[in-house]
Amino acid sequence: MSEDKKGEVVRSIKLTGFGGYDCLVVQEAPCPRPESGEITVQVKACGMNFADLYTRQGLYTFDGRKPPFVMGMECAGVVKELGSGVEGFKVGDRVVCWSFHYGMWQEVVKISGTACHCIPNSMSYEEAVAMPVSYLTAYLVLFDFGNLRRGQSVLIQAAAGMF
Repeated sequence: MSEDKKGEVVRSIKLTGFGGYDCLVVQEAPCPRPESGEITVQVKACGMNFADLYTRQGLYTFDGRKPPFVMGMECAGVVKELGSGVEGFKVGDRVVCWSFHYGMWQEVVKISGTACHCIPNSMSYEEAVAMPVSYLTAYLVLFDFGNLRRGQSVLIQAAAGMF
């Protein structure tokens, strides 16, 4: 965001209450500006995971959070603006970001620089956004919790959600 666009409005998807899809609304709000240690990201793709379905239904939320709040735990996009003290990023960098505190289903996200990582130009935004929740969950289950090691194999009989 350039300094002359302070009136810029962005859209997000907000959860207004627990339940069905009728509890999701598109809202408009002022474009967020980064504070110290934060960046803003122009979102190109955001994830929608099984955990998001649980959140919408009220079956699970991080820290017992209650609506209303903007949904989404991961996004990928382009660094739009840097707050003071942010190192390792520049405007225009391609990044993937993740937060258990939700808020990623918006056109522009304000997030701590420590929750974002640069992505290679060879990776699409859609590929990058699949990494934080889906890929890392599978990786942790297999290699950390399951202790799978080189030379071993595993049988995966199904890989799908419940809905």
